[in-house]
Amino acid sequence: MGRRRSIACLFLLPPGGDSIRILAIDQAKTAGYALFCDEGLEAYGAVELGLKNKVYEDILYNAQQKVRELIACLKADYVVIEDIQQQNRNVTTYKKLAMLMGSILCLLQETNIPHMVVPPSKWKSQCGIKGRKRAEQKANTIAFVETQFGLADISEDMADAICLGWYGVHNMDKEEGVAK
Repeated sequence: MGRRRSIACLFLLPPGGDSIRILAIDQAKTAGYALFCDEGLEAYGAVELGLKNKVYEDILYNAQQKVRELIACLKADYVVIEDIQQQNRNVTTYKKLAMLMGSILCLLQETNIPHMVVPPSKWKSQCGIKGRKRAEQKANTIAFVETQFGLADISEDMADAICLGWYGVHNMDKEEGVAK
């Protein structure tokens, strides 16, 4: 079963042969991540992409470098990131997430890493996540991960990344234009 690991450890996992290593990232200042090899969850955790007291625009380069390090450390062949959506008319948060997503997409283009951007509604549907309010959806996401993967005591960020990765595992060949 997957184990929580810190990016700071810079560990190397054994190569998976012909297996594809899919890294899912739920991007935010604290980003959840999950690594799948075939359908198996290999690693998961959270990494700080920026300091809490920094102006958001000032964390973008650092965030890009942390994602680069995460991809290299986990030897990811393919990356899945969550698309952004405006919630509760909060334009400021939407703009920050758009900047962060743009920074990550530039990195993926620069390094020629195949990837897909997944709307939250798609991965939530794949995992059967229901709920009208955000808090209810987050609780249901954690419950899905606990049931599906036998994990406990995981954060919302990690649970989102695991579900996003689960979507990627089951849909990467079905998405149009995923091999960028």
